[in-house]
Amino acid sequence: MSKKTLLIIGASGSQGGKVLKQLQKENKFNLRVLQRKESEFSKKCVEEGLEVAIGDLYNEESLVNATKGVYGIFSVLTTSIDMKAEAEIIQERN
Repeated sequence: MSKKTLLIIGASGSQGGKVLKQLQKENKFNLRVLQRKESEFSKKCVEEGLEVAIGDLYNEESLVNATKGVYGIFSVLTTSIDMKAEAEIIQERN
């Protein structure tokens, strides 16, 4: 039986990174991380055998593509004191 795929949004951050590492240790799922663009982090993920989906929380189409075939999602949304409420709502809706 093949493993189900989980998408991790926020994997390069502190909380998402810890979740990613724990899931890697458990080895129960195929893991896909969402990244806005190719980066050193995304290259490292590929080297570790993870899938990388390029997408943006403000671009619904990219999220639809990133979630194809995904069983579940762990998401840590971008937040900051300077972030406008409208921006957070767009991310959450998408």
